[in-house]
Amino acid sequence: MMLIDTDVVIWATRGDASAVQTVDAIDQPALSIVTVIELMQGARDARELENIERGLDNWGVNVVPINAATGNIARDLIRDHVLSDGLFLADALIAATAIHNELTLLSGNRKHFEKIERLDFRAFMR
Repeated sequence: MMLIDTDVVIWATRGDASAVQTVDAIDQPALSIVTVIELMQGARDARELENIERGLDNWGVNVVPINAATGNIARDLIRDHVLSDGLFLADALIAATAIHNELTLLSGNRKHFEKIERLDFRAFMR
C-alpha cells in the first residue's frame, strides 16, 4: 500500500498525465484521512464537495485514519521540522500516518518530506 499526498491527487483529478499514470500504477493506493479532509476543504461549492466525495467512494481507495500514536509522531515531526523546513500540521499528520503505518508516501512536496529520516518518501515529478 502506498499513501498518496494531496498534491498528487489534485494533479491527477485535473488530468495531469504523469499523475494519472503514476496513481493508476499503484496496486493499493491509500489516502490519509487528512488528505480527504484537505480535498473536501478545497471544494468551491456544494456540488464540487459532492463530486469529491463520490469520486473517492468510486475510486475505492483505502482511507487511513489518524490516532494517538500518529498524533505523537506528528508532534515530534513539528518539533524537529517546523523551523528548519516549514513543516505544518496537515503535512506532519500525513507524514506521521505514513510512518506509523509503515507506508511509502508519494508526494511532489519534497521540501517538507525529504528531510524526514523515518519517512519512506517517494518524490513525484510532474
